[in-house]
Amino acid sequence: MISYEKAVELTTSHTFRYIYGYENGSVRPEASITRAEIAQVFYNLAINANKESCDPNSLKFSDVDKQKWYSKAIAFVIENTLFSGYPDGTFKPERPITRAELAASLYTFLDAGPLGEQDSMFSDIGGHWAETYIKILAGYDVVSGYPDGTFKPDANISRGELVSIMNRILTRLNYGTSYLPEQNEYNDIDETSWAYNDIMNASGKEERIR
Repeated sequence: MISYEKAVELTTSHTFRYIYGYENGSVRPEASITRAEIAQVFYNLAINANKESCDPNSLKFSDVDKQKWYSKAIAFVIENTLFSGYPDGTFKPERPITRAELAASLYTFLDAGPLGEQDSMFSDIGGHWAETYIKILAGYDVVSGYPDGTFKPDANISRGELVSIMNRILTRLNYGTSYLPEQNEYNDIDETSWAYNDIMNASGKEERIR
């Protein structure tokens, strides 16, 4: 799988696009991101992986339409053990993903490797099934918590939060950078949004220094 170091190397180009909006022109930065959408982001970013072998017809999930936009991406994340299905034979592509679930998937996607024993840096992850993944990724400064010292592992993660995390991983940071209004293709976000620069970056827009 793609390594953390390789991810940084491959995606220093800010014009590499890995997220798209919806048919109605929105990007929905505050909406929860779904399992299918996360699968598509991983698929888009894994540019050094052999994606031709990912066959949607191999999927056995009762709720995955092999003709849908997400079918090849889901085949990719299953083949690379980034995701798994549920005991009832479903994948639940439209189900929102939690912060803990994302941490577990990112750990595998980045092939992050252990950092050794670490103190628990968040007050609400002790004993959580994803505690180790969260601590390792926090050690890489990939994920962060909230001002009150919590991580909120079972809270859904938004599309804006996802691109903020991915841009940190990919060293696509917006220091002194902004984007012009005419670069914005979305109808539900503008420069007043905390996620604006990250969304523009993830959408492959060329940086502007003001």
